[in-house]
Amino acid sequence: MPPTIGPNFLPWMEILQSTLTRAGFAGAGLSAATWALYHHVMGSASSETALRISDEERRLGQQALQADRERYPTLAANGYLHEDDWTGSFTTGLAYLLDGLEAQLGDGPATGGARHTRRKADDRSTGQPEETEQPERKTSATRA
Repeated sequence: MPPTIGPNFLPWMEILQSTLTRAGFAGAGLSAATWALYHHVMGSASSETALRISDEERRLGQQALQADRERYPTLAANGYLHEDDWTGSFTTGLAYLLDGLEAQLGDGPATGGARHTRRKADDRSTGQPEETEQPERKTSATRA
């Protein structure tokens, strides 16, 4: 019985996973990287489709956020509904994801084991983030 997914899903996933495998991802790390990129692409596409609003709807929505800024201070202050550069947001978000995935590789393959994260650990005695040394690396943003 054929899978109940679209006809282009498996070829697309094959391309994505073979690219990530060549980059050094394996095991759980490969799965996590695959789904992070897949969700970014699909989430961006569905959000852009669902959230297309007119200039008037955008203006009224932003006014409503301003009126309720005590509840939504960050959204009101940053013009949440004024942003509609879907391509720019997608591209920047993808660069962030790719930089993060590259950081996971470090000096070897990313398998999703103990070194799969580069977040700072909490210092349990003070509750403050503990600084961890990270090798300097060029990211897609610094390569340009």
